[in-house]
Amino acid sequence: MNRFEINGQGQDMPAEGLEHFGNLMGHVHSRIAVGGKVVSEVRVNGIALGEGDEDALSGIPLQEIDSVEIDMMDARTLASETLQMLDPFLDELAGVSVQCVGTPNLTRLIDGVSVLTDSLHQIGMVLGGEGMGPENESKITELKHLLRDLIRQAESGISATRRDMILASRLPELFESWRTEALPVLASKLAN
Repeated sequence: MNRFEINGQGQDMPAEGLEHFGNLMGHVHSRIAVGGKVVSEVRVNGIALGEGDEDALSGIPLQEIDSVEIDMMDARTLASETLQMLDPFLDELAGVSVQCVGTPNLTRLIDGVSVLTDSLHQIGMVLGGEGMGPENESKITELKHLLRDLIRQAESGISATRRDMILASRLPELFESWRTEALPVLASKLAN
């Protein structure tokens, strides 16, 4: 590897014995990303990695990689930025839910809810002992139950009326309550 950077600063290779990309990232996550710091982005040969790419590249020898650039930031700052992005994302999810009325394909909605719950889980981890709070945990549980019902109904082909009611009304209401009630509470917790 010719270049290893963290937050734009050139770095020496951290330790001997790091022969593969996975070893390097393990070292970064366990020894460098500590004290409230998290990896916010990884670029290999100038290309930003997406979800799952880090695992897919783990066996690549470092000698076959030209550069690794890692951006790190404070975990609370990243959680706050994620929270800000969730506001418009929840509006989009509500629209996707309504678009799914009368159609059997829920893939885009399920993928979006997965991103939402993963993001909320990460925010909850940053909050630590405070967590999401019982009111927000119950919203996550309801969301998961509604999705499970939708998937079951889609698979069985029955109860289209209930399915469409959930898609047209209940999910958009739930997404709106996240936007107007839950996100401000989480933002307040992150600010403290």
